[in-house]
Amino acid sequence: QRFVAAGIAERRIALIRPAIAPLTPPTPAAARELRIELGLPPERPVIVYAGDLEFGRGADLALEAHADLPRSWGAELILACRAKTPRARERARALRERVEQLGITRQVRFLGETPRIHALLAVADLVTMPTDSLYAKMDMPLVLIEAMSLARPVLVGDATPARELAAGGGALAVATQRDAVSAATLALLESADERAALGMRARQVVLSEYAPERMAARYEVLYDELCA
Repeated sequence: QRFVAAGIAERRIALIRPAIAPLTPPTPAAARELRIELGLPPERPVIVYAGDLEFGRGADLALEAHADLPRSWGAELILACRAKTPRARERARALRERVEQLGITRQVRFLGETPRIHALLAVADLVTMPTDSLYAKMDMPLVLIEAMSLARPVLVGDATPARELAAGGGALAVATQRDAVSAATLALLESADERAALGMRARQVVLSEYAPERMAARYEVLYDELCA
């Protein structure tokens, strides 16, 4: 959109999406075993935030939305975030204080970086990244595409390029405001059918649009055009 606004003809712009090796969703029995291995509640809702702590308001909005869920659900929010700069520790401290203010200390886990991120994504009821900035991340965060390939419902902020993941119904893009994120989170966690439907659409979008074969083919076409 910015290129077009700057006067570049659309025919000169090639969009080549990133790709991942698709992951295989676990069976319900395997998912339950994974939760036990990871120390997660087998029956209660689990939400994973694998975004950035330092840039954007994604972590803040995820925490606020979690605080707005019914406490009777016993939902758990896992923040699986890699520290990128020395400021990450300070930012994590501020978020922990926010957790205490919201009264959800027992429902939030700061996991940090984990080698078992795929297992964590596979057992999540929702993978959320409602940020208003993807600075220091890819425009299409691979962790979200991986979650989608695992047939997990994904929530993103509509103020970033990640909203394109919602094309074809593969994810849910919401306004980066507390009420919007809270409402969307609540609606998804209330309906297992809606989560399953969104997850299945997400997997189909990844298999058709973010497969290595498709990315390679698009590069081949581009190279052929440039070398013609």
